[in-house]
Amino acid sequence: MARLLIADDEATVTQLLSEELTSAGYDVVAVSDGATAVVQAIEEDFDCIILDVKMPGMDGVSALRSIKQAKPHVPIIVITAHIGEGYMFESKRLGASDFITKPFKLSLIKETIQRALRKAAEGRGVAA
Repeated sequence: MARLLIADDEATVTQLLSEELTSAGYDVVAVSDGATAVVQAIEEDFDCIILDVKMPGMDGVSALRSIKQAKPHVPIIVITAHIGEGYMFESKRLGASDFITKPFKLSLIKETIQRALRKAAEGRGVAA
């Protein structure tokens, strides 16, 4: 069972994603800010991380930078409602595996997670 970390300051988003992804067979941990996401990602093992860009305190781009320094091989999917502010380019530059804009379909999130997990497994030489 793949372990996912979700960081989003919108409680409705984290609750919806947690419920849907848990029912899809994932082990999900949800947090509400970037700093907590960084601590969780460094202290624990996750197979994939989903970060919102706009969060209080440490934003998703800063969290992405910190997590990638500590755990460069963990795929990170960035989500945001702020598409026009250069976040996609910066996120990709820092190593995000994918970028999804809000509002999103749950099927897109699930497909993106599966793709990220598959690529990570291939990179380690493991069948997904």
